[in-house]
Amino acid sequence: MADGFFDWRELSRRAAAEGWAKFSPKQQDDFVTAFSELLQKTYIRKLEKYNNEKVTYLKEQIEADKAFINTQVTMKDKAIPINYIMIKHDKWMVYDVVVEGVSLVKNYRTQFAKILSREAPDALIQRIKDKIKSLDEGKNVDDVAG
Repeated sequence: MADGFFDWRELSRRAAAEGWAKFSPKQQDDFVTAFSELLQKTYIRKLEKYNNEKVTYLKEQIEADKAFINTQVTMKDKAIPINYIMIKHDKWMVYDVVVEGVSLVKNYRTQFAKILSREAPDALIQRIKDKIKSLDEGKNVDDVAG
């Protein structure tokens, strides 16, 4: 389901930022595949914890080929703002999610820039694959750099 909603290439390109140019086309494809799998495994686990919470659509703002969708998830004891940043190609696709003011793309951009400043793209891709393996084994590793 996430593949029809997220623009994994755009999200990956923005998370890699300046480092994207260091990737060969094959490495870019491998990075998009690994990073999208990591995000799906990480965030699907979190979504599985939600049960009957109320989602309220607060506002949408469209500017040319970009859209900003503001929502709020209401839980028993608190309301969590979740905003989606979208881009239009053939259809609208999400390329960033901002939860309680923290951008998914910016969070990973910081980690990836640190890794790519001292390691090659293949090393970053391997770190992501290692993180996926850890998640599959039930381990909880906070970030790719760790």
